[in-house]
Amino acid sequence: MRRVIEPNPRSLNEGKGLQKTNDDPRSLSARKDAILSEPVSIPHSLINQVITFSTMVKVISLALLTSIFVALWIYPNAVQLSNGRHKALAEGVIALKSPKNSVLSKAVSTEHDLKLAETTVIILEAYPHDAKAFTQGLVVVQQGREKYFIESTGLYSESTLRKVDITTGKVLTQTALPSKLFGEGVTLSRNRLIMLTWKSGKGFTYELAALKKDAKAGLLSESFVPLKTFTFDTQTGEGWGIDGNKTHLILSDGSSRLYVLSPGSLKQISTFEVTLNGHRLKYLNELEVVGRYIYANVWYENIIVKIDSGSKKVVAVYDCSKVLMKGEELALEKGIEFRTNEGAVLNGIAYDGDLDVFYITGKLWPFVFRVRLVDSSV
Repeated sequence: MRRVIEPNPRSLNEGKGLQKTNDDPRSLSARKDAILSEPVSIPHSLINQVITFSTMVKVISLALLTSIFVALWIYPNAVQLSNGRHKALAEGVIALKSPKNSVLSKAVSTEHDLKLAETTVIILEAYPHDAKAFTQGLVVVQQGREKYFIESTGLYSESTLRKVDITTGKVLTQTALPSKLFGEGVTLSRNRLIMLTWKSGKGFTYELAALKKDAKAGLLSESFVPLKTFTFDTQTGEGWGIDGNKTHLILSDGSSRLYVLSPGSLKQISTFEVTLNGHRLKYLNELEVVGRYIYANVWYENIIVKIDSGSKKVVAVYDCSKVLMKGEELALEKGIEFRTNEGAVLNGIAYDGDLDVFYITGKLWPFVFRVRLVDSSV
């Protein structure tokens, strides 16, 4: 949702290999033949026992080395991208596509299908985006004549809150979260930014890009000023996405459940389950509230769902496959990588009410797309 910043009287006055054995099986056989051909009185059973024991030692050693190698490879803190950053294993994304796809498939193929709205995704434009940003939340903000993105990014030791130029993708201002925290969704409510973290049960509020004086340079610079820390409690113990309007905030935790919070106190008011054709739709991620509807990314699905906040049911499903195809086409033209990491999933949706368009992107994507989501729902 496009957020319009109301004047703040106070701000106006403040300026994350195995080594092959050198033993060749053929040389073992040769040594055995040589021993057997020697004219010494050594029982064959003893020879066989020695050879068997030696072989067992090598097998056990190889197994131990392999186990250590596999353990190091799987452990998230040891997994890194080729450019030195943590792979998306930190969020547990590897090898989990099938369960999620099967959940969605079941929901849309039930015998009692409800009539979903016919949908179309129209691609209007593509803009540059920081390919190192593990996007968790995206908001369009208008402050006076200036319009820009507020974006939150994740991964331990790399989580940030940033102000981004919409058309160039340039990061204008950013602040880093403590390294032990994993950043999640963000929204703007009552002239303050509200950002979630993944597993800590903590969230943060910030004054929006306030001016403050740089003591060294003696200049005014833009920065997010921390306001307060708050806590939240969810079924999964996690925070994923957040958005809302003047009266309510909606929070997701990676399940089918959404949480309604008070914008003022940030305390939970109620919860509800989201269903698609009578089935709970899990892995709801980034959220965007537009009127009575909640638009949501579904983790590891190339779709955006439209949820009626009254019925709590999905009324439309937008297939974003064309967006991914366009991204691959652009990446090929520019000679850059696109979605080469398994964690580079569709995530990030923001609405601009002035233009009636959405901006969508993904984790580690080099592009953000301006699109129109068209459907026949009323």
